Amino acid sequence: MDAVEIDRGKLVDEDDVDEWLDAQGHFRAHAVTDDGISPRAIPGMTDGAHMSTGLEHDELGRRTEDEDERVHQVDKRNRKVETAREREDWDYREFGDEDADNLVISWGSNEGALAEALEYLEEDGIDVRVISVPYIFPRPDLSDEIEAADETIVVECNANGQFADLIEHDVLTA
Repeated sequence: MDAVEIDRGKLVDEDDVDEWLDAQGHFRAHAVTDDGISPRAIPGMTDGAHMSTGLEHDELGRRTEDEDERVHQVDKRNRKVETAREREDWDYREFGDEDADNLVISWGSNEGALAEALEYLEEDGIDVRVISVPYIFPRPDLSDEIEAADETIVVECNANGQFADLIEHDVLTA
């Protein structure tokens, strides 16, 4: 385990928490930053207590309907996505025959089952290319891969085909 390095991101510690407090001494867990990533306090840390809501919120995590605050938070989240695009590898993983006529696209936990299914399909002489997308957003443009396939199947774990809709939207707008 000594070889494992854990990057916990933008952590605040007791020494620098003061720079993330507002004038009343409240921790700004959703502070607007240049890269869009807000600092995180470890639970139980002095002055790091905060509350967050799933609704639009201010820098303290309190619900707000203020138009300017809404714009600041939306812009911050967009910067966070751009920062992630720059720092992370968003490439898909691929299994099977790269030149197969049949393409299966999926994401997340389906990857293992699809990799195993390839073995059975190959035994039956069915060539399949599997593309596993690591994240729904941001995701790679698969337009060229879909164009090259005769048949495309999207495997996902919901009843409504939401991921297939996103993939179809990407292809239509590419």
